Order: sequence, then C-alpha cells, then structure tokens
Amino acid sequence: MSINKPLRALLFLFFFILAIKLSLNPLAAYIAQRKLKNIFVDSRVSIGSCQVRPLSSIKFLNVELVREPLYDLKLKEIDIRYSPVSIMKGGIPRVSLRDASAVINTKQEGILIENVSLDTGGRGAADRLSIERIKYNEIKAEDIQSRIALTQGSLSFGAIAGRIMDGKFTGDVSISLTPGFAYTVNLALDGLDIASFIRDAGLKEKFVMTGKFGGSILLKGNGPRISILGGDLLAAQPGGTLTIKDNEYLKSIAEAQKVPVELLVESFNEYQYNIGKLSLKKQGESLILEIALEGTTGKRNLTVVVHDFSWLKPA
Repeated sequence: MSINKPLRALLFLFFFILAIKLSLNPLAAYIAQRKLKNIFVDSRVSIGSCQVRPLSSIKFLNVELVREPLYDLKLKEIDIRYSPVSIMKGGIPRVSLRDASAVINTKQEGILIENVSLDTGGRGAADRLSIERIKYNEIKAEDIQSRIALTQGSLSFGAIAGRIMDGKFTGDVSISLTPGFAYTVNLALDGLDIASFIRDAGLKEKFVMTGKFGGSILLKGNGPRISILGGDLLAAQPGGTLTIKDNEYLKSIAEAQKVPVELLVESFNEYQYNIGKLSLKKQGESLILEIALEGTTGKRNLTVVVHDFSWLKPA
C-alpha cells in the first residue's frame, strides 16, 4: 500500500513540528536553569518540567532555588507570554508567577513567605507583586503589595505596602543576590498596636501594654548578620497603659536601683502614659529596645536587651 506524495509531505511536516516541540521543552528548561544560576549565585536550581508553545508562551513548573542555610524558594508556576512582534521589539508582554513560597533560614525556624504572585509588563520592570503573608515566629505581615525590579545581581522592591500588628507599613527593600547576600530595608509604620506585638512576640506572660505607635525602621546587613538596625516609634494619642507581670524582671530593676520591689510592682501596675517612645538599635551583637513613657504620675524608662541577636534565628 503506497502513500501519495502530499500525504507523505503532511506526515513529515507533522512529525518534524512534533520533534521540534519535544526538543524545545528540555532546551528551554536548560537555558532557564543556566540563567537562574547566574542570577542566584551559589544556589542549587531545579526545574520540574517545561511547556513550550513556540509562538506564544513558555511555562516552567515546580521550580526550586536552594542556597542553604539562607533560603529555599519554591515556584509552582512561571508563565512567560510573548509574540513574535514583541520579541523583535526586545520586550516580553507578560510574565506571571503563581503559588510561590520561600523559607529564609532553612536550618532553624526562620522567615516563612507564603502565596506569592507576580505579573510584569516586560523589559525587566515588574509590577503587581503580591504576598499573602510573611511570618517570623508568630509575628506576621500580611496583604503585601509591591513593585519589583531585577537588575544584574540585585532584587529591588519599591512602593511596598501592607498590614502588620493591626497597623500599616510602607517602604522599600533592596537585596543583593551575590554571595554576600546584602540587604537594606526601609520601613515606615503607622498604627502599630503594641498589644498585638506583645501577643505575637510571646511576651503576654511578662507584659500587658496598650497603645498604638508609628515611626520608621532602617535595617542593613549581610546574610544572618545585621550591621545597622535603628528606628524610633512614637505613641499616638491618647497613649495607653503598661503593666509588668514579670516579678523577676522587677526584682532585677529593684536591686539595680536599690528600691523596694513592692514600690516597682505598684509603679508598673496599669501605669497610664500619654507620651511614649520606643527606640530600637543594635549595639555589638545585642539588640536593644529602649522604652520611654511619660504620664500624669511621672516617667517610666525601661531597657530590653536581646543578646547575640540574628534575624535568622528565634529571639
């Protein structure tokens, strides 16, 4: 039984296109893996599968980038949409990322980033980045929106906005993808509920405090080590109250100031303030929080020190 020439030509074209399509999938995955390794230096990169539609899109599934102990990034889907015209003009109309997550500090209980989505308009300028939640121990930042830009060796997040501790924050973040993993974080906080902070930080057995604070925080560092940490938060009117429940802490203050502990217990029992300032700073390897409060019954000053502080391990 013979096959006529037009049918043979059609079958040849079909299998030729099929062979090209099947070969494009692993080729695209290989090229993407090489590119990601150049961006995420010293990271282990894996791509589960790749789907190529030569004239319209490339989709990468189950992408993982690991650089222990700093991070483990999981990207369920990266979808790149384009057209021949857009390629000729040097642009990519749309890149979207769905169901991404990350763990910062893979050796201990570190920072968890959940449900990341991204859409971009091409030429490396990205917009509409959204993150459902960033969690460190029980402290959570939620409903985060930002612009993001990837340049040679660095990742920048601009016009960040989100919710934290029943308040709001805005700011920008810059992260270097070179081996030092340097970062800079600038945040402005508004309406931060101090009672929510005490609850989420696991301090409710030691303190009871109410009030809302606002101000700014600057953070710089390399990997797990912080080089600069500073910020001042001021209390919003009408202030709030403070009760210290930790008797051992009050005893240590009483011994240092040589006053009866009973006096301090009474002094810090539902103390009302209308002026308040929280100052955060790093001194050596210690994190220091200075609390200065003022009310109708006088001033109260406290200092809380966290020794050997690192953002990549629980405080």
